[in-house]
Amino acid sequence: MTEKFTPKEETIGILLKNNKFVVPKYQRYYSWKEEAIIFLEDILNTIKERNEYFIGPMIVSLIDNNKFKVIDGQQRLITTTIIISVIRDIFSKKGLTDEVEMIFSKYLVEKEVYTEGDLRMVPNRVDKEIFEILINNKEDIYEKEKKANEKIREKKYESWKNIWSFYKQCYNLILDKIENLSKDETKNFLNKIIESIDKDIKVIFIEVKDESDAYLIFETLNDRGLQLSMADLLKNYLFSKISDESLIDEYELRWSYFLDEIGASKLVRFIRYYWIAKHEFIREKELFRKIKRKIKDKKEAEDLIKELEKFKKYYLNIISPTYDFWEDEKVIDYLEDLKKLGVSQHIPLLFSLLEKYKDQKEVSKKVWPIYITLIRRIICKRNPNEFERELGNICSEIREKSFDEVKGSLKKLNPKDNEVKEFLLSSEFVKSKDKILVKSILRLLNNSMMKELKTNKDLTLEHIFPLSKAAELEYSYVINLLGNMTLLLSGKNKKLGNKPYKEKLEVFKQSDLPINKNFQDYNKFEKEEIEKRTKQLTSQIINILKY
Repeated sequence: MTEKFTPKEETIGILLKNNKFVVPKYQRYYSWKEEAIIFLEDILNTIKERNEYFIGPMIVSLIDNNKFKVIDGQQRLITTTIIISVIRDIFSKKGLTDEVEMIFSKYLVEKEVYTEGDLRMVPNRVDKEIFEILINNKEDIYEKEKKANEKIREKKYESWKNIWSFYKQCYNLILDKIENLSKDETKNFLNKIIESIDKDIKVIFIEVKDESDAYLIFETLNDRGLQLSMADLLKNYLFSKISDESLIDEYELRWSYFLDEIGASKLVRFIRYYWIAKHEFIREKELFRKIKRKIKDKKEAEDLIKELEKFKKYYLNIISPTYDFWEDEKVIDYLEDLKKLGVSQHIPLLFSLLEKYKDQKEVSKKVWPIYITLIRRIICKRNPNEFERELGNICSEIREKSFDEVKGSLKKLNPKDNEVKEFLLSSEFVKSKDKILVKSILRLLNNSMMKELKTNKDLTLEHIFPLSKAAELEYSYVINLLGNMTLLLSGKNKKLGNKPYKEKLEVFKQSDLPINKNFQDYNKFEKEEIEKRTKQLTSQIINILKY
């Protein structure tokens, strides 16, 4: 690692004075909002407390002499440059010409007279347009504001709003700080901010050969709790292979749909599950290297993005299932159950099935074994990582074997009936996810006894002996056993509330749900009755959690 990377401690001011930084055209836009204000406040506090302030690692690769491509750190570099340009403009407002020229030539541009392309900090090609308005020191803030607002109204980029909004907030905040200061005191205060940026605001500056080397650092940083975005790294790599300037806008838009519809925090997991379904099992930290090894040119990068767009449709209909896609209310309930239970291991399995059969209705028939395997494992509190390790093998079987053979492999991952029985008899279902599990298995049991199936939205979970009166029971633990819970049609539960069992019994007797037919056998409902009903339900549930 020491041969590939040359980390060094440096201040961000010295870096800006001595180098030029370029954000690649395919990198994300400026996104800081509150983070930028916090960053500014931290710098001001550094002056007050005379402390060093470490703002994290910065990762770059050399383009040529003292000119670097920014791999990680653009938000901090742009924010710092905005702060410096604000100080320059306040110096100008106060008539401190020497300081204006000093800041302009040392921190903002490479040459004394600015021409296009001379910026020391060059954002991506979209943000550069608004950024250059800030750098032009020939105009006062009112003229800049007029130009910036015209640009924002014209193109409405969110990043442009972020950049201009921070510039204005920074300008006003610093003006407030110097409101009652003399000209000399103002000069001294503003110079202290510049001095702090020069001497106290520190980064670990890491120069790498290319972005694949950067990922090795990202792994180390993430292990130490400094989270960096693999989604950005993957995007940058794919876009660098496309490289065609005329296509970048189109692919930026297409990638933005991934972020909007899947979410930035879930995008890497989505791509990993795609890879498992299509190729092989991998850990998240292996994903970038696998993709880099496989995707070598423009066509392969474009093909991968097209594939991901197809799988995005699968993904969205797995995590937010609709009847239009699945045409089966039962499947919608199964998928909603798993989502509420925080389970995601079924996603690559369904990816593989959808890709193989190309028919949602056909795949709908095959969801049950996957669902039941996961439900049985959740009941028995099995470690999800054990199942995770089998994902690659099962996806491979889906691609290459009959579904009967796949079911055989799934059955090997099922806890035995005795284990499921033991957990159903003894578990106290207290947490919200426990109650989601109970509602799911009671719904399955109820529906196994009636023709007109009830869905999640039709039903609510009801505690028979009220939770609020647990203290009245000699053994209060039984209040959270399976036997103390049942289902009612939505709306009925609100009317019952904490009413005594005799009043609830009348509602249960009138219920159309088969799961409530045996309450007439219980004249009272306390510890003994709860335990008896727990045993009855457990026997029935064991018989239906099969395939």
